[in-house]
Amino acid sequence: MKTVVFVGLLVVLGISGAFAASAGWEDDYRKALATARQESKHILVNFTGSDSCLPCMKMKANIFSKKEFREFAEQNLVLMEVDFPRKRHLPFHIEIQNQRLAKDFGVVWFPAIFVLSPEGKRLVRYRYMEGGPDRFIATIKKSMRPQVSAKE
Repeated sequence: MKTVVFVGLLVVLGISGAFAASAGWEDDYRKALATARQESKHILVNFTGSDSCLPCMKMKANIFSKKEFREFAEQNLVLMEVDFPRKRHLPFHIEIQNQRLAKDFGVVWFPAIFVLSPEGKRLVRYRYMEGGPDRFIATIKKSMRPQVSAKE
């Protein structure tokens, strides 16, 4: 009986761990906004189908998991993952939030990557990008520059 309870506990812990966003990525939009404001960082919002979208998996493998990107993100970004997995279920409140965000952001394909200002203003939208972390970081940096008005 103790073995069954122990195995059951491991299964529950394993499943609950699977619900968490990828390491270093927030899955709660309000928390991401609050952190960005507090730390004066931009937000990178990644709409993904983590377990079924080939370009999403390539983006994770070729850019997001690379040391160069992780170091850049740690210093400059709050990372927000809005996931739509097919092979697992997210907590209900996260599913509802993600559906609302996809509608609000006009997302109809994955990956859809947005850079937001620390105040939450949408600056730019990207799709999968070839060229590795260096090219992606350079592109993100351009979108993070302060906007200069035509009068200046």
